[in-house]
Amino acid sequence: MTKFIQTTKIFNWLETKLINRQCGIICESPSQRSFDAIQNFIESHEQPFKTLVTYYEAFPQENALEFCSTLAKELESKLGNFSTDSKRPLAEVIQDAGLKTIVIDNCYLCPQDTLDKLLHFFSDCQVSIILVGEREKMISANILDHSVISKWDILEFNTTLQI
Repeated sequence: MTKFIQTTKIFNWLETKLINRQCGIICESPSQRSFDAIQNFIESHEQPFKTLVTYYEAFPQENALEFCSTLAKELESKLGNFSTDSKRPLAEVIQDAGLKTIVIDNCYLCPQDTLDKLLHFFSDCQVSIILVGEREKMISANILDHSVISKWDILEFNTTLQI
């Protein structure tokens, strides 16, 4: 698949997910990374003092509290609030920022309980989640078997691997 076709597919798929506030999964292969296409999509939706879509790279053993703290700082910065000790609830910051979608790359690095807490929290905030990663790694982390995530739409770029 050419890079242009892949980028167009990702852009259109993400656009649909953003408009409809739907969650989804981008399964990629090591040779077909979608980072640039996702970044281009996010940049095309950039607005002053608003963050409709944000990108987050998961870190091993990061808990939900650390994830949310980092997200809050990023969103507060975008809103022009540079205080690092803001005590506003993240749900309020999300609403002020206009966040609709969060893209989590390397999602297979999130511990299962972290992922469960994030799914619940973002659902309550009406923020959709797009998980990005290699299918094999998501399978080994039991992400694709998750009771909620298993119902999500998948954009597949590695058609040679079957479950």
